[in-house]
Amino acid sequence: VSGYTAPPSDERLSTLRKLGDLDAKSITLVSTEFEGEQRALDEPSQRRLGKSLVDLAVGYYKDESRRNKKSKKGSAQLLARHHFKRAYYSEFRRDAASAAKHYAACYTYLRELLRAVVERDVERSQVPLYEVKRVADFVNLKICRAALGVPARQNEAFDFFRRHVRLFKALVLPPMPTREGEGAAAALASHVHCGWLAKQYRAFAKILEALGALPAGSDGVRSSYAEPGYYYQAAATCMLERRQNAEKVLAAGGKEALALMTIEKRPWKKVASELGVSAEVNASADSAAVIELLTRAYEHVKPTKRSRAIFFLAWQMAQEHLHSENYEMAKRFYERICKQYQKERWWFALAQIMRSLRECALQLRLLPDFVDTSISLLSSKLSTPTEAESILLELLSLVRRAAPLPLPFPPLSSHM
Repeated sequence: VSGYTAPPSDERLSTLRKLGDLDAKSITLVSTEFEGEQRALDEPSQRRLGKSLVDLAVGYYKDESRRNKKSKKGSAQLLARHHFKRAYYSEFRRDAASAAKHYAACYTYLRELLRAVVERDVERSQVPLYEVKRVADFVNLKICRAALGVPARQNEAFDFFRRHVRLFKALVLPPMPTREGEGAAAALASHVHCGWLAKQYRAFAKILEALGALPAGSDGVRSSYAEPGYYYQAAATCMLERRQNAEKVLAAGGKEALALMTIEKRPWKKVASELGVSAEVNASADSAAVIELLTRAYEHVKPTKRSRAIFFLAWQMAQEHLHSENYEMAKRFYERICKQYQKERWWFALAQIMRSLRECALQLRLLPDFVDTSISLLSSKLSTPTEAESILLELLSLVRRAAPLPLPFPPLSSHM
């Protein structure tokens, strides 16, 4: 309209708020810069809009937290749920202190709920064990992550994580009056449980990795529990047990029987999925995970130059490679630690390594290595008289063209 002058922006905003019955925070005036396809909000407008959205979100979750009333006569299940929601809302409000307080209270009620589940107290709880595990896993890592962020509370985080693992480690299944806890079903439940434990150890190790090298304590000594390698090794131990259980399950019924198996009267794949672990019984995949976790642990421990810890990890990797019939890799690791154990005169450990090296040489058809390890095992420090006699007979069978025991080598005399 000719001669029309638009009212000031503040007046227009005020009119719009009144018409929409909105408060002052619900409308933000923004301006743009540039023209055409490059047109965008200018930087001050972006900051104002971002602050306005954050304030609205914080206000929403604050109101939701207030509406989440605590039941005075609630069960442990309801109280755990109440504190979990309050903690979750506090995180959205960026109130770390309130979140930590409510997560701690939630975990306390989860322990009480767990007691009712284990004691099969139907009146107090009908929650399945795997659901308690799932929530406790999440809350535990939240509490530990918050404590690790404060230098003075780092030891508290390590202690809390260890107590959590001790609490749940033996709880593969709740006490069962039926036969569900026997045979292949028990092995399957343990297979899923070990995967769940390994997942938590790995997650805690990754948290420590993200934080970097933690400072030493007041005594000037850095706790071994502050080493990510410790938790990667613990995760590998859990995965090793998972692999062993996978072999038991497959040996007992095969993959066909898995479809009918349950955990706590629920499809086992659903339980595995709820706990965040692979719903697959695959010994080869579990073995590969063991080696991967041990490798991660080895990478963290190696810079510390703690030789015995390093060689022990190398031995564990060699054992898993040997089990997987990867004889070449197993031989490399065994040879790496053999000299050190010989130097330190750890005869019992050396004897085990020499027997494994002999097996690798046998499978790889490496006759010189087989003869060398066999001769070494003739020592009274490494073998009993009976064992030494058996090894000597095998060596003589190669020379005499005799074969008291089948060996995949031609007789030594054929090369003379």
